[in-house]
Amino acid sequence: MAGALIIVAAIIGAFVFGVVSYVLMRNQVTGFQRVTVPGSGDVRLVAGQDYTIYFERGQASDELPTVTVTLTDPLGQPVTLSGNPHTGYQLAGRDGEGEFDFHAREGGTYHLTGQEGSGGTVAVGAALAPSIARTVLGPLLIGAIGSIVGIAMIIITVALRGRHPGFPMPAAGTTPYPRTFLR
Repeated sequence: MAGALIIVAAIIGAFVFGVVSYVLMRNQVTGFQRVTVPGSGDVRLVAGQDYTIYFERGQASDELPTVTVTLTDPLGQPVTLSGNPHTGYQLAGRDGEGEFDFHAREGGTYHLTGQEGSGGTVAVGAALAPSIARTVLGPLLIGAIGSIVGIAMIIITVALRGRHPGFPMPAAGTTPYPRTFLR
């Protein structure tokens, strides 16, 4: 009985963890700072953090905008944009694809400019890969570990009952066998 309860608790825990993780990831996407392109705008960033620049489509059927992006730090110096992270999302009515990563050395207001684009939005925020991993792997691990523990308890219970046929498993906190066996 305890094994089955552990399995059920693991399934419920995995579901709750998955829902909470999804909501947190959705809130992360809605919290991205955005600039309409072509155009420019300011984004406030925290020193010492890594960020990703995402290109967002206007509609789900639209092509990803082609944009030339420049970013300057609070001192007016160009920020090096690297890589092509390719982490995409379709959350909270937004559809975007990660294009560049960068590190904010200074905290403050950064200026982002998007030029020669086909239109759309440029979003700036923390990388989504860790949130995606947490949302997918967390529930799987909780469900798997809980199920393994529950199945192990069921197997142990069946094995113990097989050794002592005719004796029910003792209730919690009681002596496992009649006193005659303990003398």
